[in-house]
Amino acid sequence: MLPANSTTIRNRVYDAHGAFLGAICSTHGEYVPADDLVRSKREPTGFLRICKPCRAAASRDNLPALRARLRERTDAEVLADWDRLRGPGGPKRCRLCGREKPMQSFAAHRAMPDGRAAECRTCFGDYQKARRK
Repeated sequence: MLPANSTTIRNRVYDAHGAFLGAICSTHGEYVPADDLVRSKREPTGFLRICKPCRAAASRDNLPALRARLRERTDAEVLADWDRLRGPGGPKRCRLCGREKPMQSFAAHRAMPDGRAAECRTCFGDYQKARRK
């Protein structure tokens, strides 16, 4: 139920002074207060027009299929993605240390778009050692 004295513009709900109150969820079509909406820096209000439970359900339903598609790729498809994303044999930046290193410094990881892990072998080894202690 919409708050009293509110205005709806493009399924976003504002009070009489123009302050953002919430939105009508694009999935189930009911009013959701701003605290229960998914945040987004790209939206003018700072929130998507989908509630957190609906977004979680969509992710839960779609993620296994996406991972399965990525794992089923052939070596040629993985290499084609690598060439498209990084350039042939180009460097990749490690997520942990931030340094650019050659492709061979990263372990194979089929579920990643470029076919390689996000962290270099050295950083991943150090992370695992620290985790085991």
